[in-house]
Amino acid sequence: MANKRIIMRKVRELLRLRFEKNISARKAAKIIGIGKIAASQYVSDFKASGLKLSAVPAMSDSELLVLSTARKNQGSYVIKSFLLIKIVFICNIPVLIF
Repeated sequence: MANKRIIMRKVRELLRLRFEKNISARKAAKIIGIGKIAASQYVSDFKASGLKLSAVPAMSDSELLVLSTARKNQGSYVIKSFLLIKIVFICNIPVLIF
């Protein structure tokens, strides 16, 4: 299942199970049908963002995707949906520069 794109709905559910229901990332991954390494990475990225779980439902799929890729692409340019953006961190928060 390497490099298979995960639907953001599943990421939202993963975060809900992990932080609201206090289920381990491994068990949550099994419940929603994604790999345990990918699940751990999403949980780790979310923790590092400093956001609260209550912010996730209001986030668009694009924002959630950027949050999950920001750590890997810090300071680099990323092309998403034909937009060229630069991801930098200010006070450990990902900031997009268009």
